[in-house]
Amino acid sequence: MRTLFISDTVPFPPHSGGKQRDYHILRGLARVSDVTLLCFVQPDDDADTLPEIGHLYKDLHILRCGGRQGMRTRGLGGALKLMTNTFEYLHPSMPALFRWYSSPRAAALVKRLYAQPFDLVWAEKLFSLPLFPMPPDKRVLFDLHDIEYRKLGRRLRNAPFYRLKPLEFADYLKLRSLERRLRKLPIELAVCSDADRTALGADSRIWVVPNGVDLPSRDPHYPLPGNVPLILFTGTMNYPPNVDAARFFVRSIFPRIHRAVPGARFMIVGRDPLPVVQRLHDGEKIVVTGAVPDVASYFSGATVVVAPIRFGGGTRIKILEAMAQRKAVVSTTIGAEGIEGQSGKHFILADAPAAFADACLSLLRNSDLRERLGNEAYCLVRDQYQWSQIERQVQRIVTGPGRSLG
Repeated sequence: MRTLFISDTVPFPPHSGGKQRDYHILRGLARVSDVTLLCFVQPDDDADTLPEIGHLYKDLHILRCGGRQGMRTRGLGGALKLMTNTFEYLHPSMPALFRWYSSPRAAALVKRLYAQPFDLVWAEKLFSLPLFPMPPDKRVLFDLHDIEYRKLGRRLRNAPFYRLKPLEFADYLKLRSLERRLRKLPIELAVCSDADRTALGADSRIWVVPNGVDLPSRDPHYPLPGNVPLILFTGTMNYPPNVDAARFFVRSIFPRIHRAVPGARFMIVGRDPLPVVQRLHDGEKIVVTGAVPDVASYFSGATVVVAPIRFGGGTRIKILEAMAQRKAVVSTTIGAEGIEGQSGKHFILADAPAAFADACLSLLRNSDLRERLGNEAYCLVRDQYQWSQIERQVQRIVTGPGRSLG
């Protein structure tokens, strides 16, 4: 079989949630087909890493992508970026998401590759949808990491007013109209969870392909943490949902915890922290590490892991990583969306600041509860959310109903 795999980023090294998903989807595809890989290279991507995964593809094409311009830079540069962003939002029907990737060169390359005799075109996210003929004359599948209109709508509800908010609300309406019509197109879709599948209409052409995690090489039975109660949050810290989560926790949740447990510390671990995240660091109660060689090593000293996410979509790999490390997790409902676990058994869900703080305090004070939640969480990930299992699901989709994987 031959597959054209289109990624909106360089899928290696897999050091963020999106890159991890792309990398493991690619691994699954490569086991049952010859893959032609087309990467849209983002400004912070390193295309020089692609030869390291050369065994996963037969042919490679890359396109440089300008990506989204920052919205809040001051001065003349900020004004120019604002003008650029404003223009991107003015199309009457096309969401800005598509315009960030569209170019005559991209359209020509996709058209040329599409004309080749591929058995399947697997495209990550929706950005390349306008580059394909409709209806397609071959099997085309779009893998939706998020339902974009739900993700944007949640962010707009939680964000104060800013200059582009009215235009982003208009974009939300465009995305909602588009994504609700997707199941009417002669294409297939993959989503991260049953909740996302339901949001799109639960059509038979919508596959559920969860996010996953690799289990630690050794079963992580840690000794009890030391005398310092440590609360951990991990993630790429220039990603808006993570930035909002860190600020929300520091401003609205952590003060309640610290009043009850004065020795408690909060640690934010993840690469590329924006200045607003760096300013949360005080070196005592709150520590912002930036990039670290091995995020997993920070779990060993953590008492509780938190995911105070207020918007976004998909399945949070950061939560699965903590669960795989047998850590007790407190998350918002949105943060744990897509993970088939139960609050009180596999993690604790809380949305209001007071309830979230109380959940953290109950775990800080109760080692038996932490151990029970951590053990149940580990078993859930082991049974349902290993990347090897997700790769097998990709293989089943590629080979089609009723065909053997061999």
